[in-house]
Amino acid sequence: MKAKPTSLAYAQTGFSALLALGAVSSASASVVASTTVGAGLRPPSSPGTIGWDVDGDGWDDFILTNTSGTAAGFIDTNGGRIFGFIGGTIGPFLNIGTNQLIKSGVSGYYFAANQQFVTITDDGQLPFNLISSGWAIDTAGYIGFKFTNITGAHFGWAQVTIDGTHPGSGFIITEAYYNTVPDQGLYAGTQIAVPEPATTATGLAALALGAATLRRWRKAKQAKA
Repeated sequence: MKAKPTSLAYAQTGFSALLALGAVSSASASVVASTTVGAGLRPPSSPGTIGWDVDGDGWDDFILTNTSGTAAGFIDTNGGRIFGFIGGTIGPFLNIGTNQLIKSGVSGYYFAANQQFVTITDDGQLPFNLISSGWAIDTAGYIGFKFTNITGAHFGWAQVTIDGTHPGSGFIITEAYYNTVPDQGLYAGTQIAVPEPATTATGLAALALGAATLRRWRKAKQAKA
């Protein structure tokens, strides 16, 4: 026959459960690599297209294109969107650098509407809009994006290098990560997610409640001593 738990056991068990709840809440975001990038993903070497299914669910989220062997393009499709500046004429294919927050509602940014075509290289030269967007030949940069699947909208980033020697397939995606938690942001160039305020508050409230429970038990024990 099991012994009845003491008040200390109840307090410790409750506190441990609340600590676990806080840990789950704070660790609920999961930033994972896009395995479909492989060793590197780029437009085809001859005119045509290659699809990029970011999360491997069977639906292409972006299309990488070689247009007539003279320009490479990055097109969003099936709910995919590119992260860019609001307003201006430089286009959405923006080198955002590292540590830029990627999610909806970031001041000064938006996710470009479907089927935005962006020229990457033209006869080995970068067009002005890409130079203005922070890109340079043979230099890695970062783009932000979002895509949708059955669970909702997901935010991510990709590391991109411009290759001016191959106009038709002139950029390569070397790595990409995305947040598996719908509508939860992350920082470009990192595997750091951005907890939602409600999630953070839940974890902190759980820890505070657990600590208060343990304090009350200790006070009651001291009073009886």
